[in-house]
Amino acid sequence: MTDKNIMAGIWEPKIGKSVRVNSFYQNKIYPLIWVSVGKDGSIYVGKPGKKNLLKVGRSTPSNGAVTFKYAEGTKISDPEDIKKAKISFHASGWVKTNVTKEGLRSFKKSLRDIDKLELLCTILFQHPSTYKPIEAIRKQDIVLNYPFDDKSPLVCCIYVAPLGYSTPPLIEDANAQVPVILWYKKLPSMSDIEVTLLLYHKTEGPWPPFTYFFWKSKNNDELPNNTIHSDGQGRAV
Repeated sequence: MTDKNIMAGIWEPKIGKSVRVNSFYQNKIYPLIWVSVGKDGSIYVGKPGKKNLLKVGRSTPSNGAVTFKYAEGTKISDPEDIKKAKISFHASGWVKTNVTKEGLRSFKKSLRDIDKLELLCTILFQHPSTYKPIEAIRKQDIVLNYPFDDKSPLVCCIYVAPLGYSTPPLIEDANAQVPVILWYKKLPSMSDIEVTLLLYHKTEGPWPPFTYFFWKSKNNDELPNNTIHSDGQGRAV
């Protein structure tokens, strides 16, 4: 799919291997995000490269909107927690971060029950110049030439759907958008799936001081009967 504002590509990564999505910016290649899908269909995402600061927090929707201020959240100071930080969307439906002993568990729909397009999380990026450019391309790297706009922060929505379910999701009135579509076939425990990373920019404004990962999880009264607890409706890492 191509037009003046939309470009899409399809890749078939190896199951269990991380895919690092990178992009050119001012003739250098910068890492943006990595994603991996396990044999059971669990989806893992995280920020590549060295991380100097990590915060976690939550926000409760008000009138259908969620607000999360940059100054909010609990700072994670343990270097080992910062180094291994990732978000795990387990096939069972549990979502977990591994930056505290409690793991910050919450619950979404089981990935084994996916029958339509579902939004996993949304990412708001720091400016690419704050990352360290990569020096070598890895075997499973994807390198884009995203048309960055220094006046508009980069956003990424990550979706999951049955493989071949539909055309890539699109953001209305986005100034540019690039869907990166990952096909995962012959998963041992579930049907084939596709994971779409939709990168786009739309609204002018300052770039955030951190890279934020946002996702929605369920209230206790929405959880299945065999689950124990949930810890909020929204999270950012």
